[in-house]
Amino acid sequence: MTDSCVTDIRARHKRNIRLTWILLILGLVVACSVAWTLRGVGITMANETVCGMEEHQHSAACYADIADGGQLICTLPEHIHTVACTGIDTANNEPPVVEITTPTEAPTEPATEPERETVQLPNYLADASASYEKNVIYVNTALGERSKDTVHEWLDLGLPGENDGKYFKNSKESPYILQVGDTVELCIYTDSSSTDTFWSAPDGAMTLVNESYTIQADGSRKVVKEYKPNQTGDMQVHFGEQKFYINVPDPKQELEAFHYDHADIEITDGGFYEIKRTVTDQNGNQVTTRQIFDSYITGVNHCYIYNAAGSVIMTYESTDYESHGTPGETQYELTSKYRCMENDKKWVKRSEVDHAQFDVQLLLKPRQQIVTVTRNGVQISQTETDISDSTGESDVTILSAVFDMSHRSVVDANNKCPDHSGLDFNLMANVNQIIKVEPASVEPTARKHLTNGSIGTNQFQFELLDKDGKLIDRQYCDTEGQVTFEAQYFLMAGTYTYTIRENIPSKAVQIDGKPYSRGIFYDSHTETVTVTVTADAQGNLSASMAYSGGSAPVFRNTAVTERYMPIGVQKVWSDSSTVDHTADAIGFRIWRIESGQPDALVSIDGKSKFYLNDASGWKWSYTELPVQYAGRTYSYRVEEVDIPDGYIAGYTSGQNGGTLEYTITNTPKDAITLSIQKQWLAPDGTPMQGAPTAQSVSALLQRQCKEVEIPVTIQVVSPAGALLEQYKQPAYVGSSFTFTLGVTEGTAENVSVVSADKCSAAYANGVFTVQDIQVGALVRVRCDNVMDSSSLLLHHTFESTFEKWESTGDAMLGGGYYTNYVAGSGPDCHSLKIYNRTQDWASAVFTLDSSVIKPGQTYSFSAYLNRAAVYTESDNSTTHNLGADHTAPLNLTLYYEDSAGGSNYLNIATVGAAPSGSWIHLRNASLTIPVGCTNMKLQVETNGEEGTDKFSDLFLDEVIIAPAGMDISVEQNTGRVLLNNPEFYSFTVTGKTIPADVQQNVDNWHLDAWNKRIEITAVEGWIKTLSGTELDQVPNRIYQYFVQEDPMTGFTPSYSDMYVSSNTAQTPIIIKNQSIAYTLPATGGVGLVPFLGGGSLLILASGLYSYKLIRRKRRSSA
Repeated sequence: MTDSCVTDIRARHKRNIRLTWILLILGLVVACSVAWTLRGVGITMANETVCGMEEHQHSAACYADIADGGQLICTLPEHIHTVACTGIDTANNEPPVVEITTPTEAPTEPATEPERETVQLPNYLADASASYEKNVIYVNTALGERSKDTVHEWLDLGLPGENDGKYFKNSKESPYILQVGDTVELCIYTDSSSTDTFWSAPDGAMTLVNESYTIQADGSRKVVKEYKPNQTGDMQVHFGEQKFYINVPDPKQELEAFHYDHADIEITDGGFYEIKRTVTDQNGNQVTTRQIFDSYITGVNHCYIYNAAGSVIMTYESTDYESHGTPGETQYELTSKYRCMENDKKWVKRSEVDHAQFDVQLLLKPRQQIVTVTRNGVQISQTETDISDSTGESDVTILSAVFDMSHRSVVDANNKCPDHSGLDFNLMANVNQIIKVEPASVEPTARKHLTNGSIGTNQFQFELLDKDGKLIDRQYCDTEGQVTFEAQYFLMAGTYTYTIRENIPSKAVQIDGKPYSRGIFYDSHTETVTVTVTADAQGNLSASMAYSGGSAPVFRNTAVTERYMPIGVQKVWSDSSTVDHTADAIGFRIWRIESGQPDALVSIDGKSKFYLNDASGWKWSYTELPVQYAGRTYSYRVEEVDIPDGYIAGYTSGQNGGTLEYTITNTPKDAITLSIQKQWLAPDGTPMQGAPTAQSVSALLQRQCKEVEIPVTIQVVSPAGALLEQYKQPAYVGSSFTFTLGVTEGTAENVSVVSADKCSAAYANGVFTVQDIQVGALVRVRCDNVMDSSSLLLHHTFESTFEKWESTGDAMLGGGYYTNYVAGSGPDCHSLKIYNRTQDWASAVFTLDSSVIKPGQTYSFSAYLNRAAVYTESDNSTTHNLGADHTAPLNLTLYYEDSAGGSNYLNIATVGAAPSGSWIHLRNASLTIPVGCTNMKLQVETNGEEGTDKFSDLFLDEVIIAPAGMDISVEQNTGRVLLNNPEFYSFTVTGKTIPADVQQNVDNWHLDAWNKRIEITAVEGWIKTLSGTELDQVPNRIYQYFVQEDPMTGFTPSYSDMYVSSNTAQTPIIIKNQSIAYTLPATGGVGLVPFLGGGSLLILASGLYSYKLIRRKRRSSA
């Protein structure tokens, strides 16, 4: 191929590429231009219509002469083609809508509207005649009766007619508007017996269609008359001095100034939306739940205007509306006026409008919930709960609710409009949904996994609790570890929270942060179960579960080996042969040792100190002491306490046939000895022959020691003094340390030091400091769990108020300014005084709110009652001393009425023989309110009090009702509400630290300050013995003695059997002095070695020389 051909091909290829780009760019320019052009005007459908109707709008020629009533004579229906007329499917052109459906009559839907599920709602008001004014003309509207002066809304548009700032009064300038063929129903309440007090004017202008007369409860007469105008123009209806003005427009003028240019929705009174669900629960009870909402309209999806034939003559869409004001305000409205009044396509003739339909959006705000339980038609209980939520989080939105507006609503809407230019519908969103469904249910589950063991029958139990911590169900796992709780039933849609936990034995102890009991480490974690209950469009409930861990929880326990051994302790007195100890007794403790350190005191039957005496044969034993426990290995150490003066204790231990045996030996201090012996040795190490020249030697006796680390006991006690937790912190005698207490219930500010034995302790800024530690040191710490007031269901302190308590009998109530439980003074600090008690039963009562304190549920009650020794008369000043102390019982009682109306008294708490002048705490942590009871009252009273007409004054204070199981008390003087349950406390001792400014003895051998210079003499047989008094040993220290002799010429010292705590003369510390040996050379000579060496060298040299000569000679002879 020639170069020119290649060049030509390349040129054509480039041209094609350029042409392609040019076409692409032109296409984009055209597309953008079309889109910009059609952005506001849309596009005209050119498809052929399939509806079979002609487009037509009525004109003046479509009506008969006014003399004929202005009737429509045109036979063609009005019709404007829509997308639906083209056959194009529009069913999927709208986004999906989630809606609530109530089974009612289906609304009349135009062909152009795609199908959707809606809530069909009535539009009504409560009968306004419940409150009426006599001799005033009322108009019967679609929403009830309204005064003739409150049907035409006023707006400052400069229109004629008198107004009150809200409404135009009915007058000639502001008449009631009717279209040709419409009627109006008027009524009046009067004491007059005349039945012809209504008449019309001018004569013949109106026809009386219907009339009725009814007698009201107050004897007045209600007169109702319905009129129909016979002509256009102005007319009146009279009742005495009352006049009702009416105007009927001329239909021929509708195409000019008279037409409707909008259809609005206005809400002036709000409305209620009620959902009523009836469910049969698992017990066969009928549970009816009524949820009541405040309802408001927040948007319009569409509005259809219909003629009398049922055809749609105008459609308003959501884009035609805008809101004025805020939902709930008096003048809030959704109006199409401002978007449609200039668009004649949205105008409609007045005389053609017959009825309308609105599809709107509703906002529901929770108001109240009423739950009624019945069985066989008999009500068992009813509970009312305020479910209002100011945050708006519980609000419900219904996206599509349809309201059918009757012809009467159309008449009302036109009259409501200030200038009658449109239809201002007044809507009440009152709804009552009745749904009957079956309850939804779930069965929570869990699993148990046991390491190092197999699961036994009914070995591990689990609990299910509700969101308030109330126990719902308990179940054991099977031998495979599966746990299945009873089915939980739900009657309402919503979210429900439960907690699953293992029921850990109450005697379990915390070891390494885990509960431990009988060879099992328990899993103490909890699992949250969230149940979501939903309702479908028909109200049917379904429930689903979600676990916080993603799946059913697994609780993992670990089994460990436990091994126990018997123990025996024996007491030995070293001087028993010379001293009688039958009257003596000694106490001892047993320390548990782990990793060489004392861990805890052994407690048996609540005792940690045991005794030995002559009656017991100086022996004590126990059958089982754990040597393997909770995965740990323990040994034990016996320690005598309160050692008799003049004695020192020694200990030996061992194991004999599977029994741990310990011996405590008490030896008089004077019997303790330490001996040092001097030995003289010859150079060869044998005893030296003959007596040494020296008659004595000097030596320095010294010792080293180390402290025995002892445990300091830290006890945490409740406000009532009950032991909650106990910890052991190792420390040394005389030393100090600090620690902190982690509190998981309550706050650290409620912690304080109660007492300190054999040490000193203080608390400041969250840190405890323990100093001056001695053997047996014990620190008691108190922690007050102060309750959050929000946890209390009722708390009456009677500070400047009677708290709505009421007296019974002749008793009277007043303030006790000085006899108050919580200390204080002045008018704002007192209790409730109950005086003028002329009957022994006279007292004070308080009516309980059944929506707070509910029948069938369990609660904790607490109150403080004080009985005075005086009777105060009704003037609250004259008193009578009642003399001797009155000790009749004091009672806290619940009065209630049963389902039959009978009176009942349920005792909550009683304190018998309560003395006068003392505050008596009446409490019961678990009292169940009887099911079905009503009219519940809490009261205080006395039983069997002596007297005839004068009974002692009572003072009541600090009345509390709380959730069940809470053991509550109120701290006097401070008023703090304390929770005393041990299970509500949890503590952890963290971090033992040594203060920088405190000398701390460490667990190492160190030189003791004690030393003694001794003389070992020949007179004493070269043995020096020191008594226990001379050694002066300190308890709880371990000693090791060593000796250093002063240097002696000619002897080398050595030592044996040193570093002992004590010894005897038979096993002393030995100082060996070995004499130094000398070797002397022979007299006058230097020895044979030099001569022998020199001779040997000479012989060797001569031999070599001889060998050389022989060699030379042989060469010469040869």
